[in-house]
Amino acid sequence: MLLYPSGGLAPELPIFFLSEELEKERFKYYSLLNRVRGIGKLEPDWRSWILFFLSCTERMAERQYDKLDQAEQLYESGLQSIEQPATQKVWGALFESPIATVNQIEKTTRLAPVTIRKSLKQLTELNMVFGDDRQRNRRYYHYDLIRIMSE
Repeated sequence: MLLYPSGGLAPELPIFFLSEELEKERFKYYSLLNRVRGIGKLEPDWRSWILFFLSCTERMAERQYDKLDQAEQLYESGLQSIEQPATQKVWGALFESPIATVNQIEKTTRLAPVTIRKSLKQLTELNMVFGDDRQRNRRYYHYDLIRIMSE
């Protein structure tokens, strides 16, 4: 089950996967679901199902909040390491797309490609991002952010 944001983000980008939390308590999930169906009972037990579902949602939301907090701390600590405004803009763009090319960053920041390359070189030298080995259309990876979001 996916829960999506309303507004700014595309529908293919879920806020979190509720099924991940439901899977941890699969047998409880199916047992409560069967009670909602009223199998073997006179009355369906909606209350237990709703409380279970809300509890799973709350736990997942708390984990997502922790991830966002870690990402914000990473962003702020990175800004403190960067003096140039253009490089700060590129740093911010990498939080929107943690795997990005110069062209993608250009669309986000509206900076000149040469400025973006210079900023990415600086971020790479600081070990804040890492580029692949391509000569053209090089992709840059913000591994710290990717790690946070994939935990």
